[in-house]
Amino acid sequence: MRNILITGGGSPLGREIAETLSKKNKVIVTTRKRDYDANNRFEVITEIDLLKSSDLKILFAEIGNSFKYDFSVINCTGYYDTGQKPFLELTLEEDNKIFDANYKTVYNTAKTLLPLMIKQGGGHFISFSCNSVNHNYPWMIPYTNSKTAIESLTKGLANEFSQHGIFANCLQMSTLRTNEEINKKPFGDHNNWLQVSEIANFIQNLLDNNHPYFNGNIVQLFKYSDTYFNQSYFDRIKR
Repeated sequence: MRNILITGGGSPLGREIAETLSKKNKVIVTTRKRDYDANNRFEVITEIDLLKSSDLKILFAEIGNSFKYDFSVINCTGYYDTGQKPFLELTLEEDNKIFDANYKTVYNTAKTLLPLMIKQGGGHFISFSCNSVNHNYPWMIPYTNSKTAIESLTKGLANEFSQHGIFANCLQMSTLRTNEEINKKPFGDHNNWLQVSEIANFIQNLLDNNHPYFNGNIVQLFKYSDTYFNQSYFDRIKR
């Protein structure tokens, strides 16, 4: 049984990964929410804002008390509600919110927990990116920038801390196939979208097969679809 911390447990991605991984592992989830129904399958630390130093100190203490040996961190925090808007239509406040929610939460988590991970024997530090980094889509500049920063952070952490047993890898995904996303883009490229359960199973496989040289990677997860490879970006995002 592995020890696993999942940040951003209130998101569809975080919740389903927690549900899947808690079948075989000891899982703790963080969320900014006050109320969170975990069905007693995993522990939840509520009201944790990863942008606040006081909450990060609480997180460090809680994880130190709960995990007595090596543990892994899966970063599921993020924000995209104002995505897919022309660059000049986004306010600076919206830009900063996107960057902070996607990148700074991961950065702050690494800063806070890497000393504990190193002390207790290492572990995986897994984050998420988006295939927009490869294509530099219009109307997604702040979001893409935040994900590009996560990819750079991932490689840097792997290079600097691999000697301490830290495995930092980033999963680069297409859109998640959730009811919320389908409702937002009913004519979107649904065939190319990933089920959250598929991502959760991939992560479990990654943790189970702990290859000593698989570190600092940006792993592209996607499904083939005719629309993705044969239609333009703006055709594929029609509402």
